[in-house]
Amino acid sequence: MILRRIAATGLTAVLALAGLAEAAPGDARFGTTGLDGGHGDDGGITAELRTVIVDADSAAASDAAGTRSVLIWVAQPILSVHPDGDNDGLCRGWRWVAAETEEEATHLRTSGRDAYDLIWQELIRHEAPDADPDIDCPTAPGEQVPRVALRDTVRALVTGQLPRPQLSIPPGYALTGMRAYLVTGDDHALTYDADHSVAVGPFLFELHITATGSTLVDWGDGSDPVVATEPGRPYPDGRVHHTYRDRGRVTVTATDEWAITFTATEPSGATLTETIGATLTDVALVDFPVQTYRAVRVAPHR
Repeated sequence: MILRRIAATGLTAVLALAGLAEAAPGDARFGTTGLDGGHGDDGGITAELRTVIVDADSAAASDAAGTRSVLIWVAQPILSVHPDGDNDGLCRGWRWVAAETEEEATHLRTSGRDAYDLIWQELIRHEAPDADPDIDCPTAPGEQVPRVALRDTVRALVTGQLPRPQLSIPPGYALTGMRAYLVTGDDHALTYDADHSVAVGPFLFELHITATGSTLVDWGDGSDPVVATEPGRPYPDGRVHHTYRDRGRVTVTATDEWAITFTATEPSGATLTETIGATLTDVALVDFPVQTYRAVRVAPHR
């Protein structure tokens, strides 16, 4: 085996520590976590273009808790052992790392590919001149892509297409003691249904996505926020309304929260269905006037 001969030189230990090759078959560096997250080989969250390794369970936990932003996942090629011994016993596996910006993601893609090419040029070519660096390990996409990476990809895709509310309260002010109807705009909807093809690293999935949303409304007067399950419409059809008790100026905020269900199908026909959550950025109606009216008795005209 080529990797065993390289191991005799002590170089695979260095490469494994650098994340550029796996030390042995089944090493956690090779991307075999599967869609359920597995045992921690899905890379790291980057900061200032420097990669910090984090396991899939930690990423999934922060995802479930909603304690981080959606990440851009990058699959970096790594040297691995072909389970069937083909291609001189070598194949291309994948190491998953995550970036918070597209700039970081581009850096990770470039640096990962450059490092992989360097391994082949400087080491493998001398031992196995006929081996092909672009022969992938025979593992299904669903067994190589960490589930958290698929979740983030779907979440970013869907939230980028969802309509945001555009807030208004006709006629431009509210009166104390009377219902104020929040309007969220003609394009605002709380349902979504679409099919997409999406690439997660080098792996392609066909997606069917359905989503339902609700809107958390804070009326800005200290009252408890309310959850609306349909878009806001004007009087008399609107169901998102509030009665103010005191005059003044308030900031009304609306936050859409979504439950996204997707079925991902890989080329082999294998499928995975999962539901994830997404909270969109608040939309605000700032410095909205609440006025008080009173009846004034006037003398009749003579």
